[in-house]
Amino acid sequence: MLGTGFGLYGAVCSWAMPVGLIFSTLFADSIGATRCFVLVGAAMIVLAALSWSIKSIRTIDQH
Repeated sequence: MLGTGFGLYGAVCSWAMPVGLIFSTLFADSIGATRCFVLVGAAMIVLAALSWSIKSIRTIDQH
């Protein structure tokens, strides 16, 4: 069962990368590369802060 799970995970990851590149290319073309980098960087900072604010994520290594 474990091999099937890893196989499915690998298939999904292999499929997601080209799809994400297509969407990010269209996004960067529509708003410009500089704005795209700024918006994606800001989103990463917001998601990191949100993840840090959840106590169960902060203390996951203590369980």
